[in-house]
Amino acid sequence: MAPSRRCSRTGVPWRDMPVEYGPWGRVYDLFRRWQRASRAAR
Repeated sequence: MAPSRRCSRTGVPWRDMPVEYGPWGRVYDLFRRWQRASRAAR
């Protein structure tokens, strides 16, 4: 989850993610799943 945390903390646009993290859409999807899971755990 390091890429998603990087975006949420620094405000990097999803489409400007470094190439080594993979397609921006996939990173965004993983980030949204992580967000939803943390809300459900509360």
